[in-house]
Amino acid sequence: MTTTATYKPNVLCSTATMTEEEWLRWRTTGIGGSDAGTVLGVNPYKTKRDLFYEKTGVKPVKAKDNNALPLRWGHALEETVAEEFSIQTGLRVYEIKEMYQHPLYPFMLANVDRFIDLPDGSVGILECKTANPNGKSKWEDGGVPFHYECQVRHYMAVMNIDVAYIACLFENSSDTMAIRKIERDPVFEEELIAAEKDFWENYVLKNDPPAFTEKPELCFETIDRYVQAQISKKAMTLTGFDEVLPTIAELKEKKKALEDAAKAVQEQIDTLILP
Repeated sequence: MTTTATYKPNVLCSTATMTEEEWLRWRTTGIGGSDAGTVLGVNPYKTKRDLFYEKTGVKPVKAKDNNALPLRWGHALEETVAEEFSIQTGLRVYEIKEMYQHPLYPFMLANVDRFIDLPDGSVGILECKTANPNGKSKWEDGGVPFHYECQVRHYMAVMNIDVAYIACLFENSSDTMAIRKIERDPVFEEELIAAEKDFWENYVLKNDPPAFTEKPELCFETIDRYVQAQISKKAMTLTGFDEVLPTIAELKEKKKALEDAAKAVQEQIDTLILP
């Protein structure tokens, strides 16, 4: 098993002076930690088809309908999360601005947020997150969103590191930070590597779009964003959604019409109530 082998990751490149455009271009050369959950089909925000298009350079015809502000805040607060983690745990945290590559599986890449000096003299990984307070329930009872767990397990595989922490800050208060320790799992790691290898070699390198296997609503969003790209390449391969997706589109239109009607009724009610 790769987790019992002694190896060091390759340093693919330095990210110290890299522009965002250059960084994104490097990311297309392999599978990163944030891609791991998508490959396994457990990312609630992205399909495998989305990831395939990103890696093969296909541009969406529509911007993804998400709020970019949380992403920007997450990046801006990364250092704050790392500092607070260090304060709460007493562990030294530091950054190395390099992109790493698995020496046995070169398609596996890693951009690690921070490294940790552990009490036993070994090195650990720290993944810094921020989240809306409404998302606290996903972290209750020691839990952690599974796609985040997949992310750090990917990093542990690339770096040959046995311990990782995920620190997530919900509000501007130290008692709202969730800290979760993840220990290496050789069995899961082998399954993750196999899935990533299959995705990279049988879909990305062969330029063959993977089938849709995620929730229909998520699949529909991907199709909506890439509809022209789909037509220009090849017919979509759907697994179980051939008949469902048109129904979803129709219901979405009906939903919007009902919401507009409800808004108009509410405005009439407000007019009658207000003096």
